[in-house]
Amino acid sequence: MLLFLDTSDYKTVKFALVTEKNVREFSWSAEKSVSELFSSKLRKFIKQNKVKLEQLKKIGVIIGPGQFTQIRTGIAYANALGFSLNIPVVGVKKDSVQNIKQLLKLKGQKQIKPFYDKAPNITKAKKRKLNF
Repeated sequence: MLLFLDTSDYKTVKFALVTEKNVREFSWSAEKSVSELFSSKLRKFIKQNKVKLEQLKKIGVIIGPGQFTQIRTGIAYANALGFSLNIPVVGVKKDSVQNIKQLLKLKGQKQIKPFYDKAPNITKAKKRKLNF
């Protein structure tokens, strides 16, 4: 079974549990609360589907393009879960997946890196004068 995480949309976060036979999906309106609610929403989704983490064989995650914080959150969770469960993580760009079941066949890695559509604009560096 594959756990799929999509945080690439600014307003909506999507989760899916994927097997050869079916896909169970869940989405929620996130906007600016992705980081705060991601963990609790994911736990609730997994629990409602009566899945144990040990049943997961792979994690799929959208690596971008998308908003910096959303992409970072999804990839951080995917990498952390993959590491803790010792399972591969598959990262794909948003527009490259036509059918989510394709991810079952892709080879995973130990760690996925994000793909941002532009450089993050967190803060601008201040010019400081050093006094020696």
